[in-house]
Amino acid sequence: MNTKKIFTLIYIIGFLFGQESVNIPFFEQEKRAFFLEGKNVYSVATTKTKDIYVGTDSGLFIQLESEKDWNKLSLNNQPVVLLSAKGTKIVAITGELNDNILTNGMAYFIKNKVVSQAISLPKNMHLNVLETDLVFSNQLYLGGKTDLFVGKIKKNDKHLALKSMKTPSGNIRQITVQSEKNVFVATAQGLYKKTRTGWNTIQPHDDTRSWALADCRSVAMDSKNRLWFASPQGVGVLDKKEWILYEGKDGLPYNDFTKMAAGQNGDVWFGTTKGAIHFDGKTWEYRQGKRWLPDDHVNDIVVAKDGSVWIATSKGLSHIYKEKMTLAEKAKFYEDEIDKYHRRTPYEYVLDVNLPKAG
Repeated sequence: MNTKKIFTLIYIIGFLFGQESVNIPFFEQEKRAFFLEGKNVYSVATTKTKDIYVGTDSGLFIQLESEKDWNKLSLNNQPVVLLSAKGTKIVAITGELNDNILTNGMAYFIKNKVVSQAISLPKNMHLNVLETDLVFSNQLYLGGKTDLFVGKIKKNDKHLALKSMKTPSGNIRQITVQSEKNVFVATAQGLYKKTRTGWNTIQPHDDTRSWALADCRSVAMDSKNRLWFASPQGVGVLDKKEWILYEGKDGLPYNDFTKMAAGQNGDVWFGTTKGAIHFDGKTWEYRQGKRWLPDDHVNDIVVAKDGSVWIATSKGLSHIYKEKMTLAEKAKFYEDEIDKYHRRTPYEYVLDVNLPKAG
């Protein structure tokens, strides 16, 4: 056998048996999608089955995980201002709205787009929709103008019996329930914890800082069972009986908070009057402007089971999520974004930008 035939045989054997599998690397690219644009979205909630419920000025909108379309549930054609999920069930609060004050309220219990029960709220209950919250746990917790109310839900009830929890004065901004014996509230006067003996004031402090919270905006319990709060002074987390505090000098991008929501891995999302903030314990990420939100003022925020976040604003709903893609797909994504927002001429010059009014 001559040399040429030997090399040919080696080449064929190598081609047939020597191929190696190539692993194509994937990257996670953060994306967003807008829904219900132009609607005033007050509240958003997600169930454990990944169904999305959205409370707006024109009723309740639902997107089941198994469906792509949004379905409207009018609920007596009234605005839906508060939502809270427990398992696969949702509670929606509606009523007559005037100057952001809700009266003649109703609580609707919903599962899979079907109302199972409708209960009227106490006639004398007025809710400031800009400073209130709802938690559907073993009981129903509802933040009033000056107090936190709690009530158990009975199957045939038509009127919701709520009792005062006698919180310290101040509008209830946000509620988090660890158990019936451990309830936390963020109020206009501070941060409080309900115990067997009453309400305790929480005053966060670390080695160099001590904050008397006179204006607490948000409170949440994360997936690692750590307590978080947000106030104009900054944010903090209680980790193993020690506080870790963050303010501007620690990387906090903005501090005019509205609501917060816990993620799936100890991370948290903060809603503010000027965008949304994500913090994983190391990195601060600021999501502001039309690229991320229909409007900068965040009314409500919730994290779904898949780690994506849904953000309610007065001009629509934003869904921020991560999508796996190859390096080539990621390059195309950025090229498409450039073409969409920075279109160029065939000679690669930036096209003129025309405004409705000069200047």
